[in-house]
Amino acid sequence: MTADDVASRMGLLVGTLDYGALAACDLVTEAVVENMALKRRVAAELGHVCRPRAILATSIATLDIDALAEASRRPGDIDVVRVNGDAFPDHLGGPLFWAARIGTAAIAQRLAHYARTRGDAHGYWRTAPLLAKLARENARLSTWKRGA
Repeated sequence: MTADDVASRMGLLVGTLDYGALAACDLVTEAVVENMALKRRVAAELGHVCRPRAILATSIATLDIDALAEASRRPGDIDVVRVNGDAFPDHLGGPLFWAARIGTAAIAQRLAHYARTRGDAHGYWRTAPLLAKLARENARLSTWKRGA
């Protein structure tokens, strides 16, 4: 990528404190300090203001990302964010693609194994409640119905 390419792409980025300015955005990344109450308030506001197909991303490092997804009332595009923002190996297609490929039970078993063998002081390997439910039922995310 040339310096002109970088400058051109950087020119597309806009920072704002005005939630209304985010209504038409395709990708919104919140980057407030690592404070769960504040991040939940921001996620809730973004979930309300942003278009349904907008990707909501976060700069979260040690807090519960599921709580932010719940606060926004939508999970966003987890595969896109994980591959492009968290260095999930792109050749694997993202964690949801991978779960569809090998099954939710296998993913839950791997998370439990990582928690046992690598430690889980910060809940990094914690199995999300929905994943645990799907794994118990040997179901796939594609079969899940909200509220069921």
